[in-house]
Amino acid sequence: MSDNQHFEELLESYLRDTASPEEWTLLLKMIQNGEYDDALREKMDAVLAQQDNSLDMSTDRAHDLLYKVLSAEKHTAKLLPLHQSVRKIGRVAAAVILVISLSIAGYFIFNNRTPKEIAQKETQQPPANDLIPGGNKAILTLGSGQKIILNNAPNGQLAHQGNTTIIKADSGKLAYKVSGQAPAEIAYNTLTTPRGGQYQLTLPDGSRAWLNAASSIRYPTAFAANSRRVEITGEVYFEVKHDAAQPFTVAVNGIEVHDLGTAFNIDAYNDESAIKTTLLQGSVRVSQGSVSKVIRPGEQVIVPDNGPLTIRTHVDVDGVIAWKNGLFSMDKTDIKTFMRMVSRWYDVDVEYEGALPGGTISGEAQRSLTFSQIKKVLQLTDIHFRIEGKKLIVSR
Repeated sequence: MSDNQHFEELLESYLRDTASPEEWTLLLKMIQNGEYDDALREKMDAVLAQQDNSLDMSTDRAHDLLYKVLSAEKHTAKLLPLHQSVRKIGRVAAAVILVISLSIAGYFIFNNRTPKEIAQKETQQPPANDLIPGGNKAILTLGSGQKIILNNAPNGQLAHQGNTTIIKADSGKLAYKVSGQAPAEIAYNTLTTPRGGQYQLTLPDGSRAWLNAASSIRYPTAFAANSRRVEITGEVYFEVKHDAAQPFTVAVNGIEVHDLGTAFNIDAYNDESAIKTTLLQGSVRVSQGSVSKVIRPGEQVIVPDNGPLTIRTHVDVDGVIAWKNGLFSMDKTDIKTFMRMVSRWYDVDVEYEGALPGGTISGEAQRSLTFSQIKKVLQLTDIHFRIEGKKLIVSR
């Protein structure tokens, strides 16, 4: 058997997730060697050309491969550019492409460092003229108007409001603990994340909320006996402590989402064309005026700027909440939609020069990457970028 044939067999085993640890290590060494770049490119071209369903993989599997690649150390191999654009292929093939193309950025699993540790190293010594990813940043505004910058605040007790204690559990987590009955006069707090920020909140009833970048949630320091109501902007994922006697309602831009279950995501950014409520567990009712829809797990209610409520079924819920799990997830996502994600997470203004291609991007990437690492994948779509201070200019 020739060395090229052996390499192809190892790569096939890797893609099918049947490679042994010894085969996995040998494959990485062969890629690092740089002598099999042509064979690697041909294999990827063949996958793209045939769209071979036998190489299909689950989202979890694709995520696992990407995690391995992104958990790794740099190597010096130079891979030749792939002929096909990511925007021209399906999600599965794109996941395979991203595994390989992210290796161009130089990450393989030669040690046990985590993506978080890699991101911390990059943050300490960022490349020149790069954009650093966001992190756990938020501002807590108390009912009195006092503002607490949470990323600068020490862990532990932050404030008392009536019978409620506000605690910063650790970096990225805020919690409320209520003792006794709710007071007659209830204060309202607001948690706000800036662009480049995210935060997790445990509400007074024990329900949890995860805020994406450029989002907010307004809530009482203690809920009334017969209802629970919060208001949000941006994107928030909820895991509600269900109580039929004390219904939980989320209000956003004239829409109300009533919890009939436990876990759902609301995407309501003002610069998006619709408000999307996606259910993971239980059921929720989404109301707009006199019209309401009840959805089940795996379904999504879409409320466009000018149009009626509609229900989308068979939604990729893992992709919807990928941001909560530290990922960018693209599933036939157009360039401008993805660049809005980039703008919010990297705290940068995006401008466009000339006409952009009308295709889409599919795949996943860690949100802990610097933009220069993300850019190496996006450039496979023939799109180019330059950074001028806090401005990202996109062109063909």
